[in-house]
Amino acid sequence: MATTHEIPVNVVREEPAPCRVKLDIEVTKDTIRDVMGRVESEFRKHARIPGFREGKAPRSLLKRHYGPRILEETKDRVLRSGVRSALAEADVQPLTVPQIENEQRLAVTEGEDFVFAVEFDVPPVFELPDYTSLDLPIEAAEVEEEKVENFIQELLSTRVSYDKVDRAAQKDDLVKASYEAKIGGDMDVPASAKFLAAATETWVALREPEVLPGIAEALVGVEAGSAKDIEVSFPDDFYESAFAGKTLTYHVDIIEVHAASTPELTDEFARDLGAESAEDVRMKVRSNLEMQEQREKAEAVRQAVVDQLLDKVDFDVSPALHARESYDTLVNLYQQAARSGKKEEDIQENIDTLRRQADEQATATLKRRFILEKIADAEGIKIDPSELNATIQMMARYQNVTEKKVLQRLRESGRLYDLMDSLRANHTIQRIIELNSADTAAE
Repeated sequence: MATTHEIPVNVVREEPAPCRVKLDIEVTKDTIRDVMGRVESEFRKHARIPGFREGKAPRSLLKRHYGPRILEETKDRVLRSGVRSALAEADVQPLTVPQIENEQRLAVTEGEDFVFAVEFDVPPVFELPDYTSLDLPIEAAEVEEEKVENFIQELLSTRVSYDKVDRAAQKDDLVKASYEAKIGGDMDVPASAKFLAAATETWVALREPEVLPGIAEALVGVEAGSAKDIEVSFPDDFYESAFAGKTLTYHVDIIEVHAASTPELTDEFARDLGAESAEDVRMKVRSNLEMQEQREKAEAVRQAVVDQLLDKVDFDVSPALHARESYDTLVNLYQQAARSGKKEEDIQENIDTLRRQADEQATATLKRRFILEKIADAEGIKIDPSELNATIQMMARYQNVTEKKVLQRLRESGRLYDLMDSLRANHTIQRIIELNSADTAAE
């Protein structure tokens, strides 16, 4: 069929909710007659009616054969063109696709006005905040020598060795021991937790993490060849439910005490690590810590940009958009809790707290999006196609699939525009930081 013509409409605008617009649209009977006439003319050109050449059938026979299809095509054109005309008339830019109310039940009738309504979300209206005079924590990354030495000591501790000693056990020692709990007949210990009830000639580290709660402190001072009875109280939320909340008496036989021996950072040890010398290790540690510090400071600055912008302006967001964003956020929070090892029943007990967190995060996310979009428009920030392609290439390498597959997944999931928005938002935040850095330098 031919391209739909724009049609005149009468529009009444309503706002049933924040950032939600409803347009009541009236198309006069004269306009309906004009549109229907054009549709009939197009049908007549190709209509095949017995006894008549194409384009020569009378209107009565044309309507008898094609009447329902003509009415449906007329309605479709009036709706599509009417929505476009109404949007222009109301001077409004939809954020979501306009939804026609009761579209399937609508029908055009020759000689009558046609009335319908559409609803859609619109962007919030707010004044652009001052984003060039923010108080940002822009500082150079500095790493103290103590932090470098602490990191090196942690590195050396991963190469610790243990030697048998003839003295009482001390904190951080390794004790070879056998232990057994006095368990009543009413306690059912699953096979997977037998080691919590008894063990023979096992190693017990006198440091965190403890094999039994409190055993590290209880065995400080014991000597090889001695024995000791200790009480172990398991917390109510202990990971093994058979022991949770119980206090048991353990008999422990001490076999050997081994003391930790931490190596020194020497050139020889450095070469074992793949470095040239001990000083080379220190330089690389410092460099890595400085890069980490730079990333953390950069992230702190970026977060400060967002936080201060959110404090500068307040506005409502679309309830529908907020509901979708809140749901997606809740799913992410739920999955994070599950991945952290929390049980299903514990997550469900805290579901109301998660919902509140999701609502708050959704509000902040949407406001952040709209503020940065408005600043990006003001600064003329756009995404170069080459940057989008480079990002897709990186994602393809990470996912070990083709770029075409990544692009297909992004389009099917509707995340392609999210990716473009994310890239634009990153550029916008960086531009804000540059503007504020320039002001700081000028001072």
